Amino acid sequence: MTIAADKGPPLTNKEVPEMERYSKIRQRILDLQVALQFCGEATG
Repeated sequence: MTIAADKGPPLTNKEVPEMERYSKIRQRILDLQVALQFCGEATG
C-alpha cells in the first residue's frame, strides 16, 4: 500500500477478512487503508 501511495495511482480499499482473535489487527489494517487514502487525496 505504501508503494502505491508513493506512485500516485488511486487507492482502493482491500477486503480484510475477519480473523478470529485478531480483530484489533484487522481494525488497524482498515484504519491504515483509510489514512493512506486520505494522505493520497491531500497530496494529489
